Amino acid sequence: MNAVGPVETDAIRVRVSAAAVDGAANAAIIELLADTVGVARTRVRVIAGQCARRKRVLFAGLTADELVKRLRIGGEATCR
Repeated sequence: MNAVGPVETDAIRVRVSAAAVDGAANAAIIELLADTVGVARTRVRVIAGQCARRKRVLFAGLTADELVKRLRIGGEATCR
């Protein structure tokens, strides 16, 4: 099951069912986050931690405040 949440102070927990083989998990993370936030997949990039569980992700064209607003609905993280 793929899911986003909870949103924490300095991190967003993301779970994907894709295996961490040949970039499949990173691609699934990008797809899930882009769909959740409502931006094109080309605006989401893993910029650090490509081979690690903990990653840094860039959302091009969004401020941190806008990202948090898009991830929260009624005070809770959006889940898919």
